[in-house]
Amino acid sequence: MDYIETLDKALSFLRELELDKALTLFYQLLEEHPKDLELIQRIYQLEVKRPRLSGFEKICRHIFTLQSNKDNFRELFLNTWKDFSENLGKDHEFSEQQTFNLLHQLARSHYQSDADNLILNIKKHYPNDTRTPSALFYYSEALIASKQMMKAREELKYLITYYAETPEALNAVPRLKWVESQIVV
Repeated sequence: MDYIETLDKALSFLRELELDKALTLFYQLLEEHPKDLELIQRIYQLEVKRPRLSGFEKICRHIFTLQSNKDNFRELFLNTWKDFSENLGKDHEFSEQQTFNLLHQLARSHYQSDADNLILNIKKHYPNDTRTPSALFYYSEALIASKQMMKAREELKYLITYYAETPEALNAVPRLKWVESQIVV
């Protein structure tokens, strides 16, 4: 499938207000180019207007599987989480990859309570996953950044206790000492 040709055809369907035909072509392109942010944003902008249809959840879950440090992706990710939560609720099952990605994006955002729930989920369901120590350390750093030193101290202690042999636990030891020095009793 030629990308430009298919994209042009999808856009012409949009101009003719044939949303379903356009989305079919966009999704075909997405299968071949799953990380194409421009394409993802096009699909998302269409699907968010129809949140009760299955396509909305499909594109949201696709976005939740992706990783990127680009600012425009982070903005899309957080907007997607907001729309997903408002329209479908927060009590959904997510894949391992989605769970870790959600934590990474939400921990340093105004969705801290959602990140708190995700870290509990990770501890419960993925204790042996190799990404868990990194997730715990990242979450602890997000807590420190938001000046939640008591919670950060507890998470660092947990990391050091249960993942003692990992590089993250070794890095957590001096970080814990620093956090404890910041806590005024």
